[in-house]
Amino acid sequence: RTEFFNTGRFTIVDRKNMEKILKEQAFQKTGCTTTDCAVEIGRLLNMNSMVNGRFDKVGSMFMIQINLVNVEKGEITLMDKVECNSENKLSESARVLALNFSSKIPVIGKIVRSGENEVIVDLGTVDNVIKGMKFTVNRLKEEIKDTSGNVIMRDWEDVGEIELTEVQKQASKANVLNKKTSFKEGDVVSMIFEETEQLE
Repeated sequence: RTEFFNTGRFTIVDRKNMEKILKEQAFQKTGCTTTDCAVEIGRLLNMNSMVNGRFDKVGSMFMIQINLVNVEKGEITLMDKVECNSENKLSESARVLALNFSSKIPVIGKIVRSGENEVIVDLGTVDNVIKGMKFTVNRLKEEIKDTSGNVIMRDWEDVGEIELTEVQKQASKANVLNKKTSFKEGDVVSMIFEETEQLE
């Protein structure tokens, strides 16, 4: 939890608040290591995604394994693990795991001001974005809820692409590369991963 918080990429839910919500929903999380369990908790806490994992010791080896679970789709979208052979190395191993894991998760933000050919997004150097990065722009069309009022699915619309031209600490300017309709404040931007050539 500490190392995830230190990356600046995750929202850490206070344990007491989480347990209070789950208790109100009469949900028992003891031994919750499965994807189905993570999805159920994520829906109760109104999350899009959440991280769960496990800690094991086999012989003299310690292993931390973590998963990123897409709550809407009910599936694991990213897995990673780290191993070490000493309790003294656990803290450093957790730090390395959190950094590696966070670097594989797409950067997601929102448009906070929209113009004809330029927008401002709420992503900056604190989010590890740089000039030239490209993002897709999506708009939430509909939230589908179950009979208890929990959101179980979201329907998104692809509305275009942008490229960052000026990056400050907490926000950036971006040029509109293409758009299917006018962008709006609140539209979600997601970083586009471009394949890089593998070195032999």
